[in-house]
Amino acid sequence: MNLDDILNKIKIDDRESFRLNCPNNIYFPDFIIKALKEKFDHRIEKGGLILFNYSLLNNTITFSAKNVVFIKNISKTPNHQYAPDKKELKTAYDDAFSKNLLPLAFHTHPTVYKDSDNIINEGMHYLQQLNTSIEDKGYTLRENYKYKGVNLRLPDILVVENANAVFVGIYGGLIAPMCFTEQKDKATMTGMENVFSGLTKWANTPERKAVVLFCSFALVVLGIKYYKVSIPVLITAGAVIPPILYSNQKRCDFFGVSYGLELNIYIPKIDDFEIKEYENKAIEARLEAIKRIEAKKNIT
Repeated sequence: MNLDDILNKIKIDDRESFRLNCPNNIYFPDFIIKALKEKFDHRIEKGGLILFNYSLLNNTITFSAKNVVFIKNISKTPNHQYAPDKKELKTAYDDAFSKNLLPLAFHTHPTVYKDSDNIINEGMHYLQQLNTSIEDKGYTLRENYKYKGVNLRLPDILVVENANAVFVGIYGGLIAPMCFTEQKDKATMTGMENVFSGLTKWANTPERKAVVLFCSFALVVLGIKYYKVSIPVLITAGAVIPPILYSNQKRCDFFGVSYGLELNIYIPKIDDFEIKEYENKAIEARLEAIKRIEAKKNIT
């Protein structure tokens, strides 16, 4: 297979672009997850390219990650911005395409909250970082590479790590949403339904139901009696439980969480009408990002 086999054209307004065929499956082996985790920096943003080969199976293209190329961040504010070295980036793109590998750009979001090493603050900040920023959305409009004279739009990857939970999300590229809000809500609801369903199946006798009721009552009493201890515990649980629910999805659409194991992220085919809406959101985000930059210049 080559690029001709995995791309199709889409026209939005007067702009024609190549994008990846969908549906597809983006596979991250455990050694790739390990590499991302080991190089993750909780204080600054990092990034680069993840290189994939591709194959067709059962009418679905599978992209398998083979290597991670980290590219220097030249931003003056690396704690909240990733700006790749352009020369390094071009060399990495050219090298990947010359080897018939697909390069998808990625960047990380740091999890340290205001230079604090507090575990609870870091856990809560981790949850807040599991989404794209205004700048991230606007950045998807960039033109990094042309194929047959037409702009090639590829999805971006967001990576965030905390307490061994590695979040990987796919966005943009004219095939995916610009953020993960809706998909995270769905994953949370599905995870909770699975927990309650499993608990209901287990409590299928009067004795087991009594155990569930007793435990629930005991937790409420202990929470009230020892509220000074229970509040931090609840906050910590609120930071830990969502990633666990995300990692237990039966099918990871657009994002997933891995605790060191391989990860498969499925990209379903989305109606072109929705894609155009996502593109408009990216344009709005870029304009907003420009306004913010101009506002900072005026202040200084």
